[in-house]
Amino acid sequence: MKEPMRFQESSKNWGWILAFPVILLVVFIAWIEKSLSHQIKFSLLYFIPILAATRFFGMKVGVIASVSCALITLVIDLFSAAKYVFWFIPHLNAGMILVVYVLAVLLDGQYRRESQMARTDPLTGLLNRKAFFELLEAEAERCKRYHRPVSIAYVDVDDFKKL
Repeated sequence: MKEPMRFQESSKNWGWILAFPVILLVVFIAWIEKSLSHQIKFSLLYFIPILAATRFFGMKVGVIASVSCALITLVIDLFSAAKYVFWFIPHLNAGMILVVYVLAVLLDGQYRRESQMARTDPLTGLLNRKAFFELLEAEAERCKRYHRPVSIAYVDVDDFKKL
């Protein structure tokens, strides 16, 4: 499994280019939710931009996106025509939505850490057999695409842990 694409400080322009569709999607979902505010809830659709932000920009941005989407839901609920029995129900709804969004972001981050740990040896920190075959497959595809030969060197040290 390939590591998700990450955008660091060196590629700020790409970050903004990818952030624009995420922000546009949040605005579109908010517009739909505002149009049908008390009839149909579209809060689950916010998972798409939240998880996209988490994948491309990291957990901090994912949490910020979660808080933003929960606040958008709260504002839409507060200004909708719906009448609630208690004044705190929209706040409670937004709080619960925020908890679910943040848990999804944390779960995604944990998944990425675990998948990275599955590719490395805990003793040495070097790539393991699974990572080797993933890289081998990617290199074979690249060599096939560019019609280039490939050379492979593989060293297997028996009883390495005894050294």
